[in-house]
Amino acid sequence: MLLKDCVPVTIRLVYKSHSAPNELLWNRFLVAELNKVCKVVYAKPNLPRVQSLTRNNKGFDLVLKGPKFHLIKFLSGLRGVQMAENGIIRSSTVKPGEVTQDDRILALEKVCESAEQQWDISRRQRAYKSQDLPQLVRVLPWIFNAFPLEPRYVSDGEVLEHNVDRFYATVSSLCTTDQFVALDTKFYQGLESMPLGMQRWFIGAERNEDHKKKSNERLEFLTNGFKSF
Repeated sequence: MLLKDCVPVTIRLVYKSHSAPNELLWNRFLVAELNKVCKVVYAKPNLPRVQSLTRNNKGFDLVLKGPKFHLIKFLSGLRGVQMAENGIIRSSTVKPGEVTQDDRILALEKVCESAEQQWDISRRQRAYKSQDLPQLVRVLPWIFNAFPLEPRYVSDGEVLEHNVDRFYATVSSLCTTDQFVALDTKFYQGLESMPLGMQRWFIGAERNEDHKKKSNERLEFLTNGFKSF
């Protein structure tokens, strides 16, 4: 059984051009921003087996820890991320140790609530057959689909490649496209679907969790035993 409140995903950064202006900066920024809404407990670059010049082959295998209901909603609708303030490319300045798990849960709930509010507006516009339906919604620095989406899994067919140009065309009406990167997020569906490194991490983490649980049970037994005297 997978660890409680852990969500295994792969996230690819899909650039408008064949390469990012500063790929390392984007990678660090994405992980740092994720750490504000959940705890990144595993992160490993996900490189293709065959190197190519395509813009779609860089990303991460990640294990994210937080409330699963909100995490899955957040990740399923996620389409991109913005790294800009007043037109200036920046790096996240918040260190992981400065954010508590309670802070992350609160931040994630606020992001999901804000996205839900905008999704409700999109639903009403669609119900009234509005001609000007939004394609994307923003909860800075995150960019979501205009309507909630079902989770996509690693075994599913490729979808984003066919929509990435439309994504950047839509984003260009919001801000300079160099300040954004499209994200392709898919979930791992069980241990067997994960890459070997992530499988090993889960197996080791579950063993540690079992050992910790048994140690706590022994400690509780001893404590209760002593209290009974």
